[in-house]
Amino acid sequence: MTEIRFPWDEAPVRPSRSRAKPDAPKRPRGRPKQVRSVGRDTVGSTATLSQAELPGADRLGGEGAVEHTEWLPFRLAVGGPAEMVAAFAAAAEGPGVTPWQIDFAAMEEDVFHRLASRYPRTGRLSLEGCRIFAAQLRERSEDRHRRVRAAAEASRARPLDLHALLPVPAAILALGPDHPDARRWLRTHWGTEELRRVQRLPSSAGRRPKGQAALHFGFFAADAGPAAAVRLLTKTWTDLRLDLQPVAGDAG
Repeated sequence: MTEIRFPWDEAPVRPSRSRAKPDAPKRPRGRPKQVRSVGRDTVGSTATLSQAELPGADRLGGEGAVEHTEWLPFRLAVGGPAEMVAAFAAAAEGPGVTPWQIDFAAMEEDVFHRLASRYPRTGRLSLEGCRIFAAQLRERSEDRHRRVRAAAEASRARPLDLHALLPVPAAILALGPDHPDARRWLRTHWGTEELRRVQRLPSSAGRRPKGQAALHFGFFAADAGPAAAVRLLTKTWTDLRLDLQPVAGDAG
């Protein structure tokens, strides 16, 4: 289990990895699934609590909280009548942000208890300091969440947005991204919990029958491919052919 580390902890000495592959593609960074609502801003190690930038989600954890994601590369090909392919392309566009409802009060209390169970007895942070830190983290997280939601409302920057094609029901969104029932819904209806580094790829230069068109997408999926989403979309877009394939290396 990964240990929680905060800015005032001494950094451990890590052994160097001499056999790292220099040409390996860079995958999206995994992050703890149980603390998704926390921002990713870093912290200066010498700042006081009232001045510090707050730590990122991948620095927070606890018992059973850290579960790193494996990002797997895939490609999706969509082919069929040109007008249907164009309609699918328009329907698939979205912000790429699932509008989860986050319980920030519960997050603040959870962070406080994690800090209070560890730091006051070490003398590095008082009980009151734990409370202040948790409140600052909540404030920063709420602000970031508001800004992301506002920026995403009118955005169609993501060429393949699963929430645009297969929306998460409001009752599931209300549970938050870490609730077991919410994660179960995503795995059942999407097959994965998130896509990252989604891009529309150039179509091949080969000849196609008159009136036919094709789309190609590349992306990384969290822990598993969106096979369930493809099955559901095939039933909805009956005139189209959807082909999902894993990719060795980079999704692009």
